[in-house]
Amino acid sequence: MTCRSGWTGYNFTCMQFINEEINWIEAEVYCQRLVHGGHLASIHSKENNDFVLRLVQKESSPYQKVWIGSSDNHQDGNMIWTDGSRWDYQNWLAGKPLVGLYCNTMALIHDSGFWSDEDCNINKYPFICMVHVEHG
Repeated sequence: MTCRSGWTGYNFTCMQFINEEINWIEAEVYCQRLVHGGHLASIHSKENNDFVLRLVQKESSPYQKVWIGSSDNHQDGNMIWTDGSRWDYQNWLAGKPLVGLYCNTMALIHDSGFWSDEDCNINKYPFICMVHVEHG
């Protein structure tokens, strides 16, 4: 599996940390325009979650949160990944998710990697873009 320069490979995906603070919808559109098939990152296991956390930490990010590619902003309580993959893993901070329509972040503070839900339009964070890579 080969990723473009500036991207890091993980389990048939390539990911890139984007150090630009924008809202969740803008971040998803940015990933789609950056590369064909691109989306905000989806996460499907503890190992996957840890990989994304390390990727962001490697960038020496001073931020406390980054956008990831899930939300329930279409239907409260029904989380989906923007790449259409299955909702088969979650890593919520205690007391999360909140009731209401929100988009999801990964908390970087204290190396936690736990998820929180935030206002999709008002809050602005850096983010992780991801693209699936053909295997075989």
